[in-house]
Amino acid sequence: MKLALASLNQDWEDKKANIKKCKKLLKVASKNKTDMIIFPEMTLTAYTINEKMAEDFDNSSTIKTFSLLAKKYSITIVFGLSIKCAAKLKNRLVVIDKKGDISGFYDKIHPFSYANEDVYFEGGGKLLILDIDGIRTSFSICYDLRFSEIFSTVSYKTELFINIANWPKSRISHFKTLLKARAIENQAFMLGVNRVGIDLKGIKYTKSSLAFNPYGKQIKPIFSSKELDIVEIDMGAFDEYRKKFSSVLDKKPELYRDLITEQLQ
Repeated sequence: MKLALASLNQDWEDKKANIKKCKKLLKVASKNKTDMIIFPEMTLTAYTINEKMAEDFDNSSTIKTFSLLAKKYSITIVFGLSIKCAAKLKNRLVVIDKKGDISGFYDKIHPFSYANEDVYFEGGGKLLILDIDGIRTSFSICYDLRFSEIFSTVSYKTELFINIANWPKSRISHFKTLLKARAIENQAFMLGVNRVGIDLKGIKYTKSSLAFNPYGKQIKPIFSSKELDIVEIDMGAFDEYRKKFSSVLDKKPELYRDLITEQLQ
């Protein structure tokens, strides 16, 4: 499978400008016969708590636009946006299949409390596993990467993990290390897609979209440009590794659950 990691230089709260950038990257991905393209967190707005930027899920212009593009280029698209809910907003990741249909969505479980994201956004309560072209894929958003539990929970059923982010340059070493760690501990492919550029608050973002194989080795792109990297993953190597050295099957989830419950009492 070929996957395109789009390190989008997002214009803050400018959906028109950002969709133009996405279309350009989609054309490049399509020319390289890519199966899936992944965009950063809150793709068309960059990270924002502005309620005016949030959309109604059932009538989302962003989803409609990406659905048309997915169908046009016959490519799976992973992107993020802010969704209106009853009380707070939700930071959501959406997957559109090659026919332009919604395959599923995931709501960020861990709002970034350090930046008061939890004040404006409600955390999700469900994990998402999808079969994409025969590869079992799980998803997370930015800060979720720091919580190994949600990855371990689905490691038995997951071959590929994808994290979309707006992760600042000041903590980028954490992002890279955590991506590698999640790949190693779960014996799965791990992709992290981060934005680049500078936001209106002066926060800097550096190119850091990366892919790791189940051994924790970084996968070199077969195509690379300023904002797009295309990698290819080999599922044969995945199957062979898990058969020979299956630490995932040695996990004891029931015991961990009991130990956690005991500590919380």
